[in-house]
Amino acid sequence: MLFLASQFGAYFTYAYKTIGLSVKISDKTLSIASSASGLLQLFARVGFGTLYDRVGFKSIFVTIMII
Repeated sequence: MLFLASQFGAYFTYAYKTIGLSVKISDKTLSIASSASGLLQLFARVGFGTLYDRVGFKSIFVTIMII
């Protein structure tokens, strides 16, 4: 289940530039979006790591899958 949950994000991590350029989004905008994504991942990983220590993996994962 965890493998399938990560596939959507992994695909766009590698294909965002190709998709963006095909719909005529500028390279500068794509670079800014990629940088913002990296910063958001930083805060999300720290936040979910803290939450994981307090609540546990299963309840967090079930909530994410429901959303």
